[in-house]
Amino acid sequence: YTFFAFYYLLLLHHTSAPLLYSAKFHPCICLRIGRLAPRPRLRKPTPGVIRRRSSIAIAARQCYSSCRSAIQWPNDNAHASSMSRQSKILWYLFASSLMAATLIWDSIYEIDNVPDIERSIFARPWSKYAEGTGSPEDRITNGTSANEYYTNHKMPSDLPANKSLVILIGGLRAGETAWETLYENVLDINSADLAVMTSKESIYPNSTLFDRARYVWHYKQYDDWADAVDLVRGHGWRVSHLHLFKPTYPDLEPGKNDTILFGGLKGHTRASGIIIFMIRYFLIQAIRDNGILNLYNTFVVTRTDHFYQCPHTFARCNLEDRDVIVPDGEGYVGITDRHLVASRDTLLEALDLITPLITQPYSFDFSKHHNSERWLQHVWSSKALHVKRCNRVMFTVAREEDTSRWRLAEDELPGVPGLFIKYQREYNGTVDGCTRFRRNSRPSYKGNCMKCGCGMRMYNRRRSGGG
Repeated sequence: YTFFAFYYLLLLHHTSAPLLYSAKFHPCICLRIGRLAPRPRLRKPTPGVIRRRSSIAIAARQCYSSCRSAIQWPNDNAHASSMSRQSKILWYLFASSLMAATLIWDSIYEIDNVPDIERSIFARPWSKYAEGTGSPEDRITNGTSANEYYTNHKMPSDLPANKSLVILIGGLRAGETAWETLYENVLDINSADLAVMTSKESIYPNSTLFDRARYVWHYKQYDDWADAVDLVRGHGWRVSHLHLFKPTYPDLEPGKNDTILFGGLKGHTRASGIIIFMIRYFLIQAIRDNGILNLYNTFVVTRTDHFYQCPHTFARCNLEDRDVIVPDGEGYVGITDRHLVASRDTLLEALDLITPLITQPYSFDFSKHHNSERWLQHVWSSKALHVKRCNRVMFTVAREEDTSRWRLAEDELPGVPGLFIKYQREYNGTVDGCTRFRRNSRPSYKGNCMKCGCGMRMYNRRRSGGG
């Protein structure tokens, strides 16, 4: 701003153009400069200079006329024309100083007095929060460092050659047999890089995922995940929201008064909704801190225990108009939260599910708060994200030694010893989806399978228990 002030001071006796930029915001400055704007001088032989000075003078005088008529300034043109050169220079200095002060004041106002309409992690660069700057009420980390969220275990220094990134989140499960299908049917076929965000505690410390991954982040486990939620906006949510988060609401209609959304909080033993939301929140911080968002065009966020029965071709998908792709089924009257494909423009919005839950006023609504799938559908709808459903090519599996907060796998996977199917309906959907994929992959096939890889939007979709 000091540079701009000197710039105005040096050029003001030739032209009033720099100040005309802010004329609509500062009519009085426009008025004074318009009154003293030099008339066109046709002394220069260059036609461009003549046209430029003529247009500047005309614009300045038009500005002066409109300002004068708007505020009824007294007509003292005779006095203005009789002003000495020293008086005009003083007016120039005064106007330049006033303009510089106004610009500085406007910049301070824009930075420190932004209306707190919808504070979120997308409002400002994450580095500002991580450094502990900004006003206390809008600082997400509340002064804590990024190490409170995750630990960089593996981070390359060179730029990636691929344009797609597959991110696995959650505890490691299913073992090498399932991960081999990830390598073959997801990473290799799409020429995609791999990132892993998982717990420090794992029964697979020597997993090949760590060797294959380009990025590895570790998050800490919590006995009560309310302590993790404190990292989002501080402790205020404990007063405003925590006492409202209940497993059941006896005063409401039976059958529509229970929720499994808050799994992970103390007293909520069913499912792992809060845990899932916080792991996604940690992932947002890792992506922003390490500048990963601008390195890739397409992102896949999925589980570590998926078995990919056939190729999952997503790299060729055209994700426009705020589209997010999810596989068919397992929506439970909402949208499945186990797998998504998004572009860099929508990824962070699609991942952030915890912030609206603890910042917006809460009143239990069965249609939104019964489970994580319904909450995800509500949040995405409020953010105008468009959901496209593709054929399912993956299902959840487990080994005998794997643990789970929700359901244990019991049915053996045919032809794959040691692996068990966790959700039979999900497996059946995968068999159907891969049958369609093989049928549509035949050289003789002339049709167009809209849902095979990139999905299609579903309108007026019948809702059932499986989504």
